[in-house]
Amino acid sequence: MITVTTANYEFSHGKKPRGRGCWFFFFDGNKDVMSRTHTFQSNMTYSEALRDAKAMARIGGHYAIEVGS
Repeated sequence: MITVTTANYEFSHGKKPRGRGCWFFFFDGNKDVMSRTHTFQSNMTYSEALRDAKAMARIGGHYAIEVGS
C-alpha cells in the first residue's frame, strides 16, 4: 500500500489539493528535487496526477507519496 501525505500542501495553501494545475510529488519522503520526484507539467486534475504518481510509485517500488506545495 502506498501512503499519500498532503500535510505540507495543506499548510501552504490552507486547503486540500484539488482542481487543475501542475502537480509535484515526492517519493519515499525524499525532498531532494533531483532524486525520487516527479512533476506533472500538463494541466491535469489532482486526481489524474495522483493516479499517475501512484502508478509510477508502484513501478519504482516506492512506499510513500507526498504532494509538493
